[in-house]
Amino acid sequence: MTTVVSIPPHLHASLVKLIDPSILPEDLSTSLSQYVKRDVDDSSSEISYDLLRRISHWAKTPEGSASLKERNISMYKTSLLTIC
Repeated sequence: MTTVVSIPPHLHASLVKLIDPSILPEDLSTSLSQYVKRDVDDSSSEISYDLLRRISHWAKTPEGSASLKERNISMYKTSLLTIC
């Protein structure tokens, strides 16, 4: 059974910044793009908790932190505390 989390507007606003395939690793980008679209109305209302956990973990790696910093995206916006 997959645990899902609803995508309220603040979560969509954080995640939509990450759907650019040059930011996340390909597997995360592909998975995220299944849930999150630029237009909130086209996005899913739920997302896999496991995917959020993997994005949060990636954001804390040196590669993730550098990728986010390069694009002026706060690492804290991708942490599980902020996301959930």
